[in-house]
Amino acid sequence: MERGEIMKRRIVSIMLSTAMVMSMTGIASAEATTEGASAAAFTAGTYTGVGTGHNGEVKVEVTVSDSAIENIVVTETNESSGFGEVASDRIIDEVLTYQSLDVDGVSGCTISRAAFMTAIQDALTQAGADIDALKAVEIPAKVGEERTIDTDVVVIGSGAAGMCAAIEAAYAGAKVTVLEKLARNGGSTRMSSAMLVAGGTKLQEEAGIEDSVENLKAYWLERGEGNVDEEQVNFVAENINDALDWFIDLGVNYNKDLILYSGTADVARAHMPVESGRELMDRLVEEAEKNGVEILTETPALELTQDEDGNVTGVIADDHGAQVTVNAKSTVIATGGFGWNQDMLEKYSPDAVGTWSVSSPGSTGDGITLAEAVGADTVFKGGYIGWKVASPVYDQSSAIGAPMYGAANLVVNAEGNRFGDESLDYPFMFEDMVKDGSDIFYFIFDSGDKESKDLVNNTSDTVATLEAGVEAGVVTKADTIEELAEALGLTDLAATVEQFNNSVDSGVDEAFGRNTTTMAKIENGPFYAMQTKKATLGTFGGLNIDLDAAVVTADEEKIPGLYAAGEVANGEFFPKIYPASGSAMDVAVVFGRQAGRSAAAYALGEEVEATSEAVTE
Repeated sequence: MERGEIMKRRIVSIMLSTAMVMSMTGIASAEATTEGASAAAFTAGTYTGVGTGHNGEVKVEVTVSDSAIENIVVTETNESSGFGEVASDRIIDEVLTYQSLDVDGVSGCTISRAAFMTAIQDALTQAGADIDALKAVEIPAKVGEERTIDTDVVVIGSGAAGMCAAIEAAYAGAKVTVLEKLARNGGSTRMSSAMLVAGGTKLQEEAGIEDSVENLKAYWLERGEGNVDEEQVNFVAENINDALDWFIDLGVNYNKDLILYSGTADVARAHMPVESGRELMDRLVEEAEKNGVEILTETPALELTQDEDGNVTGVIADDHGAQVTVNAKSTVIATGGFGWNQDMLEKYSPDAVGTWSVSSPGSTGDGITLAEAVGADTVFKGGYIGWKVASPVYDQSSAIGAPMYGAANLVVNAEGNRFGDESLDYPFMFEDMVKDGSDIFYFIFDSGDKESKDLVNNTSDTVATLEAGVEAGVVTKADTIEELAEALGLTDLAATVEQFNNSVDSGVDEAFGRNTTTMAKIENGPFYAMQTKKATLGTFGGLNIDLDAAVVTADEEKIPGLYAAGEVANGEFFPKIYPASGSAMDVAVVFGRQAGRSAAAYALGEEVEATSEAVTE
């Protein structure tokens, strides 16, 4: 996964004046600012503060007079596009406006928010501020506006599925409103690589890669082991190439030099944009807005409305405590999965309970609950996208995590024993972790590891990265294997390393049958152990849909006016174990486009065209 772009000296400055404060927030705000200023006393100057964010350090420069916080400048950040900006802009605005550190969380940006607040507090501490006094200055709660919106199509969720649906509905002539419960758009897509697996593409042809749509179908069906909907598999495989071409036309930088191997396939077919999910989402949002789509953030959907005949007629949503009534002729649910909902995980994907979720924090299963209330059928098979992270901060988008995401050499459990073939695709490693039962695992490295390649072939200096991990507290270093084992309580590590090295020498891995040409001896100190824990990138299961993306009941009857796409409705497509990176994006994009077209046709009183033709024409 490509790391977030470093932004140097992105200036966000608000100079305080009584007129500005009153014009922005009214008399109450002015009173709050006066209260904050009166509680503050600083040593005038400019101070640099540091915090740890999702992808590393964030730095700010805070300028203070002897009585007020005058200016805050973000000088360095690696936070993902759409996350860091929302968090930093909101925080800076409120700190300066109210002269307060009583800043609430920013929905969807928890880690980024904490990083910026830590950095600002660090700087203010250096300036001699009374941090407790600044935290005691209350910031008025945001009050929403009660209102009614009349539209043709309402889309709940603004990830890839939701935005594709919104754009296609707008292309068809519908008026479209998107509701997003978080403070930023993009869902899990913005956090992802945005890979698309596709066979027989123009880019593959340019790169000299022989592949076809039929090969992709066959691969998915083989990995599905009879537990997938063949019609949906065929439908996605037949239509993903058109979606890829569309994204390229929108300006997303997919190219022939970034086509990767994915899953267990023997052909490179995972197409990834140069700047990952943020690039794709930025282009989709631009296209939506260009076509008149209204996007409302921090507006969670609470319930679907129906008329007396059972037609879904819109959504009741919330705007900071104020009701928003959206009257719509069609509704599309694209709310993502349920990776952040432990109750749903226990019920539908029990092997993923207790794992760290690195999907969007908005993935709480809302859309499933909304649709079940109006009679929707659901499909669950216990599946998820099994993954691994060093910590919630140092995940796949972090430079420190890079050595964990390339080809694994030696991985051990909490006792220091191997538990499977480390060279297997990551969903299979997750399954081995689940079977092992340990709460924590360790990737073992020696100083002979000179270069690491992450999931998208970005290279880094392994030892330098591991040293950074030592400073971050997620890597342990020792001069000998015995000392490393003692430091972590890995009682069997020394014996495991000896056996591992013997397997390399003999050419036979008697423990797990791994191809020993993919193994390298652990012998050059100092040695390193990077902690890792089970995580999930997403979930499988949710609403049952047909090939028009219409939500159906248990009797396979369409619920009039209700459609769904993406992670909230991928249960028929996937088995339990994820077949290949990029597959979830394919499902989101193809069915997102189909949902938008179907919803627009229903809203505008038109016939829904034959599904395959509707997407490929």
